[in-house]
Amino acid sequence: MNDVNLLICEDDEDIAEILSRYFVSCGFKTEIAKDGKEALKILEKTNFNIAFIDIMMPQMNGIDFLKQLKEVSPYTEAIIVTAYSSLDTAISAMRLGAVDYIQKPVELEKLEKVTKNILEKQEAVKREDAQLNETIRKLKEINEITAKENGKLLEEIHALSKFKKNWIRKLSFEIRTPVTIIKGYAQLLQDMAKDDEAKEYLSVIIAQCERLVGETLEVMKEDISSL
Repeated sequence: MNDVNLLICEDDEDIAEILSRYFVSCGFKTEIAKDGKEALKILEKTNFNIAFIDIMMPQMNGIDFLKQLKEVSPYTEAIIVTAYSSLDTAISAMRLGAVDYIQKPVELEKLEKVTKNILEKQEAVKREDAQLNETIRKLKEINEITAKENGKLLEEIHALSKFKKNWIRKLSFEIRTPVTIIKGYAQLLQDMAKDDEAKEYLSVIIAQCERLVGETLEVMKEDISSL
């Protein structure tokens, strides 16, 4: 996974170095920023799959950085990693697009698992995008042969290209993000719940959120295949 870039936004040099070394040992590339301002400058030059963001940092804290992250790099997912346990902060982070909220001290294996899950979802979107591009390529080849006789085919190709971009965007922001927020809230409540029955109900909600994201990808694939 040498093509995977991870941004560690952490002012504690020891923690940042531990995270960096661990992920490098997992086969990922990493870069460290000591605060939000430095992270934004790095994002102007490099694309990252995931940003690990501490809340309490000098210059620009994690929440302020998160507010600008999606504008600078909309496809970079954010994971909050902080020692400050606050439900309000977690909710704010989820609303701003964070996909997970992890408390320090961090279990490295757990963080690696969360990271790989996010990367798998990103790869699924890339595969769908590649399939869509291949479909468009084939349609363009047909158009080169029949363009003089069938002007309508060219219009369909443009419509399909626009559909592809809009659908991927909708999947990434309008469907996956709200479901991820719901899942995040459910996980937070599950961590706080003391009642086993309540934890079981919340597990069902979390499982249904994961199922919905998976089914959405399948529906998109079927819709494109039927065109």
